[in-house]
Amino acid sequence: MKKSLFVTGLSYLTVVAWGCLPMLSNRMSMAIASLPVSADPIAQTSTPANQKKQPLRTQQTKRLKIEIDVTSPGDLLVKEGQTVTANQLIADRKSERVALSTQLQEIKLSLERLKLAPSVSQVPPLGVKAVSGLPPKVSHIEEQTQITAATAKVRDLERKYVLLESKTKITLPETQKVRGSRIAVEQASSKIARHQQKIDALKKLEDMDEAVKEHEQVKLRELNKSLTETQNKLEQDIATEGIAKATHLSHLADAKFEITGAQRELELARAKLATSLEKRRQLEFDYRIKEAEQGQQVQRLELERVRMMEVGKLAAHDREYQIAQLILKKGQVQKQLETIGVVRTPHQGTIRRLKLVSQHSNVLRYEVVLVYNVNPTPTPSSKPPQWKEEKS
Repeated sequence: MKKSLFVTGLSYLTVVAWGCLPMLSNRMSMAIASLPVSADPIAQTSTPANQKKQPLRTQQTKRLKIEIDVTSPGDLLVKEGQTVTANQLIADRKSERVALSTQLQEIKLSLERLKLAPSVSQVPPLGVKAVSGLPPKVSHIEEQTQITAATAKVRDLERKYVLLESKTKITLPETQKVRGSRIAVEQASSKIARHQQKIDALKKLEDMDEAVKEHEQVKLRELNKSLTETQNKLEQDIATEGIAKATHLSHLADAKFEITGAQRELELARAKLATSLEKRRQLEFDYRIKEAEQGQQVQRLELERVRMMEVGKLAAHDREYQIAQLILKKGQVQKQLETIGVVRTPHQGTIRRLKLVSQHSNVLRYEVVLVYNVNPTPTPSSKPPQWKEEKS
């Protein structure tokens, strides 16, 4: 057990001594380099009597703490124990810079495309076809003239019909003749009857002369003949009366037919006038409908024109807004690129420690401790981010 502890302690001392060798070697070389050099070896060992003895200059080391922000551990280009020279690159956020450069190039291309893109103007809607005007009004003189003439004709025919109808109420001459013939027949019949009674009375008389009887028979025959003639005349008068009445009725029927025809002509003329008036009213109604439709179309086209103007303004505003956004984003990316810098060592020395201090989102903050020799003439280098010096 004691043997193993001894071996472990010896190994630890060996590692520590091995780690201190570079530092001791570096200090010895700097100490030798700081000694004054002379061509005469005797002069190097001896000093003048009037000159005081200068003490040997010893090298001092300092520690420099550098805080570095990176996005990944791969952005660190050094490791612990590494010897670095002055102005050597120790950290570079190359991947982030490349990504930001690509993003900046894309923003520039998008901005250029938006600026060079032609503004397409909306095609205005077509105008509304004008409504053809109404034809001039028709006076309808012809229809009114036809109506007036047809009305007068109907009235004239009605008057004629009334006159013809009034004649039927008056006794016709033929009727008078019929009446006379009938009276004559009645009188002849009455004479025959009386004469027959006379003959019958004479037959009862025994002492009546035959000549008288013959005479009375002859007179009876004459009366019968006269009756026959009177009856024939009555029949002729009745036939003549029938013809006269038929003719009169025919005239009445013709007059009635003429009145009906005239009334039809009047109705036709009135219908023609009504049709013409209705046609005019329909034309005016259609014209008002077309005017209303035209007004609605004009209103719709005006609304469409206003909508297209608003769409155009909105598109222009959207384009300007996109351009402004891209310009702002471009400035932000450029500012990020400007803030992303490389970190270089201000002195020659050794990286003593690399430590992750904190992490915010995807940003890692490392603390790099650089051990370097104090040099009265420091090498010019870029300004480090934030650090503080400590004496070792």
